[in-house]
Amino acid sequence: MSRGGDLANVERVRAHLSDKLAKKAVGALTKTDLTTWRDGLIKAELKPASVNRTMTALRAALNLAAEDADGRITNREAWRSGLKAIGGAGKARNVILDEQDVRTVIGAAYRDSDEFGLLVELAAVTGARTSQLTRLQGEDVQAGFVDPKIRKRQPRLLMPVSRKGRGEKKVTHRPVPIPESLAERLKGRTGTLLKRPDGETWAKINISRRFDEAIKGVTLGQPKVTLYALRHTSIVRQLLAGVPIRVVAALHDTSPDDDRAELQRAHRRPCRRARPPDAVGNDGGSHHAASIEHEGARQKRSSRSSGMTRSGPARLLKQPHGA
Repeated sequence: MSRGGDLANVERVRAHLSDKLAKKAVGALTKTDLTTWRDGLIKAELKPASVNRTMTALRAALNLAAEDADGRITNREAWRSGLKAIGGAGKARNVILDEQDVRTVIGAAYRDSDEFGLLVELAAVTGARTSQLTRLQGEDVQAGFVDPKIRKRQPRLLMPVSRKGRGEKKVTHRPVPIPESLAERLKGRTGTLLKRPDGETWAKINISRRFDEAIKGVTLGQPKVTLYALRHTSIVRQLLAGVPIRVVAALHDTSPDDDRAELQRAHRRPCRRARPPDAVGNDGGSHHAASIEHEGARQKRSSRSSGMTRSGPARLLKQPHGA
């Protein structure tokens, strides 16, 4: 983990690595070894998208081992061809939820526990990955932040960037707006911001599986809803609302090219253009959450007047805590 990777990726591979494969030296691996292992995951009824994520993590580990071997490992082609991704595996995840479904999902999470409800609510409001949310600290909450350009209070989170990609990232956090009501509930916390009911970090459990259990039996407008649907919904709604692609990409820590392709797909599919979901508290009440929409509109205006660069607006880089 010297490169700052996600520990969950290590745990994912270890959980599915066969004893036979684990005992074999990296330099002795063959394409057949790896395709047999991959096919075993499929036969074990692991979802194609999960198989792909597990293979990606293993590929990265094997590449690192090869790099550290000073040229002694020469069989990279074994995992390049033996661990090819399963095509179309992500299609089932690309679900866009309407506002009522988002409220229903958050409510189901709060019925599981207040702590899980808050995690899912933040996932819906920010569109962040769970791997980012579980790394949030109390000091990342800027409940009293005042936007210097509009001179108004705009609570926000300094969201840790994802650990996707190679190398160390210069930008460690990006500000993401949140509703005032949500900021009030989060401010004043210390240490890990989001914890399980037992006080431990959410990073130590399978959050997606818990989400599946929480919404079991809940009636939704889509036949299959995963936790990722909250992130996908957030991205698509902002794009359809006209928020600049670079801004959406920065807020969601993703690629502008990915968002551009998603915008094209969104315009080709039927979609109820509901406004961004309100945050739903554990009491079932709603809290105004138009801040992301306002942030997008504000940055859209500022991009015209302040000369946004190709890399995106400078204000999306991390500012010191308490700024």
